[in-house]
Amino acid sequence: MRVQPHVCPHCRASFQLRALLKRHMQFTCKMNPRAAVFQCDLCSYKSMYKANVERHVRNVHDRGSVKFRCDLCNFRSKYRSCVRRHMKTFHEQNYAAMPEADTE
Repeated sequence: MRVQPHVCPHCRASFQLRALLKRHMQFTCKMNPRAAVFQCDLCSYKSMYKANVERHVRNVHDRGSVKFRCDLCNFRSKYRSCVRRHMKTFHEQNYAAMPEADTE
């Protein structure tokens, strides 16, 4: 007897367990229109959590506190760790080629 996988109706990803599908749809499916409830008023950033959007606004749009910038795009933050995480996530090849920066 073959177990039928549980398929996401938004992105067609399949999971052996219904609980894994539910978690995927709630937290990780980028195609689910209800996954991102809160949106930044200043750009297209969305999150399921209001606190993430508030942190995003402080780190990205609060120009008075911006200290660190991405060399490859217009991302900026008041925290070096946020810029490094951004580099690792969005500019992975360039990040891997970077010399080791000073620690925070």
